[in-house]
Amino acid sequence: MRSDWLLRLLCLLLLPASVAAHKPSDSYLTLDLRTQPPQLRWDIALRDLEQAVGIDRNSDRLLSWGEVQRAHAAIAEYASGRLAIRAGDRPCRLQAEKQRLVDHSDGSYTVLPMAVDCAGAEPRTLHYTLLFDIDPTHRGQLRTLHPSGESLQQLSQDHPSVLIQSGRTRATTQLFLEQLGAGVWHIPLGFDHVLFLLTLLLPAVLYRRDGEWRPLQSSVRIGWNVLSVITAFTAAHSLTLALAVFGLLQVSGHWVEPAIAGTVLLAALNNMRPFLPGRRWVIAFVLGLVHGLGFAFTLTDLGLSAEAMAVALLGFNIGVELGQLLIVLVLLPVLFSLRATRVYRTAGLQLGSAMIAGLAVVWLLERSLNLQLVPF
Repeated sequence: MRSDWLLRLLCLLLLPASVAAHKPSDSYLTLDLRTQPPQLRWDIALRDLEQAVGIDRNSDRLLSWGEVQRAHAAIAEYASGRLAIRAGDRPCRLQAEKQRLVDHSDGSYTVLPMAVDCAGAEPRTLHYTLLFDIDPTHRGQLRTLHPSGESLQQLSQDHPSVLIQSGRTRATTQLFLEQLGAGVWHIPLGFDHVLFLLTLLLPAVLYRRDGEWRPLQSSVRIGWNVLSVITAFTAAHSLTLALAVFGLLQVSGHWVEPAIAGTVLLAALNNMRPFLPGRRWVIAFVLGLVHGLGFAFTLTDLGLSAEAMAVALLGFNIGVELGQLLIVLVLLPVLFSLRATRVYRTAGLQLGSAMIAGLAVVWLLERSLNLQLVPF
């Protein structure tokens, strides 16, 4: 019975990982209320627009500037039909202007500027439905600039409408809470991070002697193993996250994403036959440094000021730690109760690590060579 439960748990953990290994789909809206009329800048990923509008007319899977230019009218029409701003009970008129391209951490985006004409009134509400019919996990990140500061709000299929904020105190509190929630949800949505954490936890209830994994009897040792590994991973990704967010460490997402897949692969192979030097917490720290760079892209793409970024970083980092803690609280009792069974040391640790390693190889090839090797 325990064996069946373990195998089902591994399937639940591993199978969903293949559908969302990369950064979630986001678009970025910046509404500037300091100008009259207000101005809106809307950054939308070209890969998302390809799905929605069909930019790649010659089907060579490469988007040229010419193809994007020819699609400008279609892009503006598509986007404008999925955004509504109102001033009280009156709709505001959105006038699309000339587009350009900009790079974000996960690829090229078109920048769609819009003039927001509310007939002299202040915009009060915003309703957003971009890409929800194609990708239900898509989100819009709304940054509002006003004379007293800035705010950040998230739009999703479940919450497509927001009140446009303009108060400094409320905006700061809302920014912290939004990023706290974003940090919590970034863990289950970022399956490569989840699998890395799972890979670190799998051997925490075991010790190795004479070339074999054996169950630990001491709950104190198990607790120390888990605490040391999670603390090291937290310290590592918090360090690089902060350095990257404040511009002290600048790296390209073109190598960070493959590197994250590489850390998952190394950790999984090390479970099957240990070869990495140092204690397990040292390995967690060194490999965890790369994961902090991956977390940073979620914040740096928002374009916040230094003051707002500090608030967002605090909220996001606390949220990430809470998300990790939830995973540990769910997994550890299961691993503890199964540690003495042979099926755990084979199907659980060896087979589970082999499955994780195989998926990491697919991610590594996809992210390094810009390929899609699986249909999801």
